[in-house]
Amino acid sequence: MEVFQETLDRIEKDYLLKINHLKNLKDGAILIGIISLLYGSLELFKLKEKYDYTDIQIAGISFFLALVVMIPILTTPLCKLISSKEIREKNWIIKSSIFNYGLKKFTTNYKFSFEHTLLEKELKNLKLIDNQFSSYKGNDLIIGEIKGHKFKISDIHAFSLRKRKFDGLVGVIYFKEIENAEDFYRRISLKMPINGQLKMIDKSVYLLMQGNREHFEIQFFKQGINKDKLVSDFKFFDSFVDLFFKEL
Repeated sequence: MEVFQETLDRIEKDYLLKINHLKNLKDGAILIGIISLLYGSLELFKLKEKYDYTDIQIAGISFFLALVVMIPILTTPLCKLISSKEIREKNWIIKSSIFNYGLKKFTTNYKFSFEHTLLEKELKNLKLIDNQFSSYKGNDLIIGEIKGHKFKISDIHAFSLRKRKFDGLVGVIYFKEIENAEDFYRRISLKMPINGQLKMIDKSVYLLMQGNREHFEIQFFKQGINKDKLVSDFKFFDSFVDLFFKEL
C-alpha cells in the first residue's frame, strides 16, 4: 500500500509541475493575445477614414476579435491540456500497480488486456445483459492461472434503458471437475460480503462484487489527481482477490 501511495504522490507531483509549466505558457499566450489585439485595433483605426468606418464599428470589430482570440485562452482549464497519450500512460501505471499488488500474493501467471472484457455469452449467463435494450462496457481484463485453474477478472458496467444493472468486478474460475467447483462454491459462499454475489454455471464459479461507476481511472483536477478514489479502488481490488483466491 505504501508503494502505491508513493506512486500516486509521484504522479501528482509530476502533474502539478506540468500544470505550472502550462500556466506559464498560458500567461505568455494571454500577453501575446493582448498585444496582437492592440496592434489589430490600431490598424483598424488607420483604415477608418479609408473605408469610412465609424468609431462604433471599429469598437465592435475589436470586441469581436477579442472574444475570438481571448475566450479560448482564458476559459480552457489547464488540466484539459494533458494529452490523451499521457493519460493512457498514467492509467497503465496505476492499473498495473493495483492489479500486480493483489494478484502477486497468489500467482504470477497472468496478463493484462486493458481493451477487452469477459465474453458476451458469459455476461448473458450471469443475467447482466438479457435483451436488446441492455448493454455493457468494460475494458480491463485479467487472464491467468492459479493452482492449475484458469481464471479471468474484469471491470464490468452493465445497464439497460431503465437502470444500471451492475457496476463492479466480475471474476471467474474455470474448474476441470464439477466436484472441485462445488466444493469451492460452498467454502467461498460462507464468506460473501454484502456487496458480493456468487454464481456457479457448469464447472465455473463467478464472483460479482458491486463497486462504483468508475474504477482504476485517473482524473486530473486543478489541485491534483483523484488520489482518494484510486486508493479506494486499490482496496476494493485487493479485497476482491483475497476473497476469491484464498479458498483455492
